[in-house]
Amino acid sequence: MTTIEFIEDYKRFVKDLTERHPYYCFGVVCMGIEFLGKCLDDEHDFDYYTKETPRRNFNTAIDLLMPK
Repeated sequence: MTTIEFIEDYKRFVKDLTERHPYYCFGVVCMGIEFLGKCLDDEHDFDYYTKETPRRNFNTAIDLLMPK
């Protein structure tokens, strides 16, 4: 699966979830943002985890992919 295919599948999943359970959609979108941040982390692999890892990954994705 390519990155574009993953994003398209994810968009369909979120759209379907939004129609059925809109509040769950918020959590799924947040997890997706955190995942993108982890993909952008060149310093640590996917096995690395600390208490601050989710926050750092989320903020990395926001800062790099969604500039002001």
